[in-house]
Amino acid sequence: MNVNLFETFTITAPGLQLTAQFFVFFTVHNSRLSVDKLARSRYGTTIFVLLIIWCLLSGQTKAPEYLFPLAMEPAISGTFGEYRGYRFHAGIDLRTNGVMGYPVKATGDGEVFQVKHFVGADGKVLYLRHRTGQITVYAHLFEFMPALEKLVQEERRRTNRYGFRLWPEKPLRVNKGTIIGYSGKSGTSSPHLHFEIRTPDNQPLNPFKKGLLIADVIPPVLKSITLEPADPYSAVEGGSASRSFNFVQRGGGYVLAKRPRVAGQVQITLGACDETTPGSCNGVYRIEVYRGSGLPGLSLSFDKFSFLDNFKGLSVYQTGSNFFQGRYLYRLVPAPSACNPFLRNPPHPLWLRGIGARGPLLIKVYDAADNFAIGKVLLEEDPGAYDFSDQILKYPFFIKAGEKKALSIDKGSFKLEFSPESLCSPDYLAIQEKREGEGTVYSARFKDNSSAQRIKVAMELTNRMRLDKVGIYARASAEQGWTYLPTVVDRKSHYACAYSTLPGDFTLKEDDSKPVIGPEIYYGKARNLINLKRYEISCSLYDYGSGLDPDSISFRVDNEPMFWELNYPEQRLYCYLREPLPAGSHQLYLKAADRIGNISEYQGTFLAPDP
Repeated sequence: MNVNLFETFTITAPGLQLTAQFFVFFTVHNSRLSVDKLARSRYGTTIFVLLIIWCLLSGQTKAPEYLFPLAMEPAISGTFGEYRGYRFHAGIDLRTNGVMGYPVKATGDGEVFQVKHFVGADGKVLYLRHRTGQITVYAHLFEFMPALEKLVQEERRRTNRYGFRLWPEKPLRVNKGTIIGYSGKSGTSSPHLHFEIRTPDNQPLNPFKKGLLIADVIPPVLKSITLEPADPYSAVEGGSASRSFNFVQRGGGYVLAKRPRVAGQVQITLGACDETTPGSCNGVYRIEVYRGSGLPGLSLSFDKFSFLDNFKGLSVYQTGSNFFQGRYLYRLVPAPSACNPFLRNPPHPLWLRGIGARGPLLIKVYDAADNFAIGKVLLEEDPGAYDFSDQILKYPFFIKAGEKKALSIDKGSFKLEFSPESLCSPDYLAIQEKREGEGTVYSARFKDNSSAQRIKVAMELTNRMRLDKVGIYARASAEQGWTYLPTVVDRKSHYACAYSTLPGDFTLKEDDSKPVIGPEIYYGKARNLINLKRYEISCSLYDYGSGLDPDSISFRVDNEPMFWELNYPEQRLYCYLREPLPAGSHQLYLKAADRIGNISEYQGTFLAPDP
């Protein structure tokens, strides 16, 4: 008689619980053999001991595997920890081929406990808490699942606001694979899905290392290094300016096309990116640096960070003037380790002073799939004697980390005040005054890589300024546009005050220009939208000054209030309808104000064809 026995045994050890299912096939003649009899037989003890050993060797606690949230071929346009305008990228970006409307699936069982509904930043965002306590985040959505979309629209009606957070009274339970929304471009002009995995206490984790599995066999690419003198007594190629040198592939690795000449100590920045798909360029996962001279190197690993670390971005990345290049330029001689959340081993104190020409530098760069590339850097010691001590005069103000300090220029017409937590390390700050157009621009720049968390900016008003129209504007560099900072005018002291998260350029401007509306109106089937049948009414809407105030917008069609979507990057307002309008002429009314209070109104007609 043949007997097939399936039994499940649970083995518990301190800190470990493993469950394994075993299939046992026995051929028994003229008798029935149970598992209980087997355990009491002379072979039973040996068999059970072997089973326990097998479980301990083969059963490992694994991170939960998450379902890929889009039903399409994975294509990555952004990775974890990249530099994104003075903050770290908290997740990954998934391409949607320039269109909206792909179903977004729950990556695991859980409950939707929060949504965000904003114009900028991440746009429409859904938060899902899983049984493990981990949280997954889905951003830039076109719309939410029907039950949630209904709650969101009710909240818009109740508050008459576009931007809000919503916590459902009863979290919506969903299963792995449930469609929880549709991909879009809310908060951005490029359609894609932003996806995050967070700890139960809201700390971002690298999704590629926490259960989201994507095939990747392409190693990272080493592009360049940038050398900058570490002090006024060092030089690169005989000068005090920074110099960049390109890598070339040779012998299965990378070497510099030219051997740099160095005097003294230099700071090194690595240019590298990861090709998750052919031709793409994304941030890398891990960087390891070794010194041939025996001096310990360092290791950067983009596994996790805290949102409180966001102001430390300039200690990890070198931005330059190109934002996108800044995402892939990694500082290899960092500020003190407390300032870099991705350091996995504290660097040797001598490392922080800079790198000299002694011994080769080996750089190993990994992606999240453990593909890697190796580069070798040889620096040639420059015997020339150089003295650049006058360079220090470019940075007249010295700021020490942990101290509250106010700096001013031109008899107090421009003031900066730093909070005690705003800096990572002592640094020199240059504050310069210059004329630009009809106004005065004050430029504040750090010498090294300190980052500011909260800076109070105060600027003296002139007598000819209209106090109800004036504001403080900031920009990171001369290549970028001005951004309005919410400004408070103190009429008694005759100063305007605002807060900034970074040093840069600051100026005072008056804004008396109204928002620009239309006049071209588009009506028809929604463009660049698949899987959803929607009709679109849209027109241009933007402001050249302080920026639009979303809560001021009133949008009506045939005198009926309409739900609208505002896309800042596209400078356009959208209204999506589930059913087409009746054929014929329709009236449109739009009112909008900027953040200073200038108001524009528009009334017009558009024609709806026979659907």
